[in-house]
Amino acid sequence: MSDADQRTEQATAVRRRQAREEGRVALSRDLVAAATLLAALLYLRAKGPALCDRLTQNVGELFATLGSTRALTIETASGLGQKVFLQGVGLFLPLALLVWASGAFSGLVQTGFLIRPQAASPQFQHVSALAGIGRLVSLRAGSRGLFATLKLGVLAVTVYYGGRLLFTPGSEIAPDNLLATPLFAASSGAVGRVLDVTIYAASGLLCVAGLDWFFQRWQLERDLRMTRTEVRDEQKEQESSPEVRRKGQRLRQSLGQQVLSQWSERTRDPGDGGER
Repeated sequence: MSDADQRTEQATAVRRRQAREEGRVALSRDLVAAATLLAALLYLRAKGPALCDRLTQNVGELFATLGSTRALTIETASGLGQKVFLQGVGLFLPLALLVWASGAFSGLVQTGFLIRPQAASPQFQHVSALAGIGRLVSLRAGSRGLFATLKLGVLAVTVYYGGRLLFTPGSEIAPDNLLATPLFAASSGAVGRVLDVTIYAASGLLCVAGLDWFFQRWQLERDLRMTRTEVRDEQKEQESSPEVRRKGQRLRQSLGQQVLSQWSERTRDPGDGGER
């Protein structure tokens, strides 16, 4: 009987706590990536026109400043560079903060708000060529292939339905309508439709990544299972620890005092309060 077949017992609280301290928690990196991508796309869909207007205004002001400058000196170029840098930071800093916050929050929610930098450090003692070959034919590798196929399917469906809008006659982003509208309006409508299709794709990827997280959680529970011998050894170790012995001693003393107090009350004479 293999070691996996002998692990029939659920993990104890001590085993779960040790695994958590080691950083062994259910975490789907695909879920973090999908949540981050979806948050960025939603922000661009909501704030994209305003960002384009501000960017166009800043570029116009930059060219106007360059046109009014007779001689471009080092001081003038430095001032223009600082201005462009600050404007770029003002435009894209909210998006960068949103991407960082969504990635960090989605990761912390999965791990139960576990922050352990040591878990990310390399552990070369666990590096094994045989173990790596075994992972290639393991259940985990098969599941990764399945989820990759699902993601490709989601992308194919969204690209197909998004492409139908482009080639459907009469749609607002069809080539004939785009050529008949002004350049800015046509490009704005096309970009908006592309963002919509990309948001649908990111939403589908988020659903697939959610399934991946549930699989990671199931896999972790499976890996943390214990044999009956391990459970008995852990119980003996807990019973033999000084802390457990002190708790047991305090419990016995408390029970002894309660029994003695009850016996004293029963043997006390109700009339004069003396003992029989």
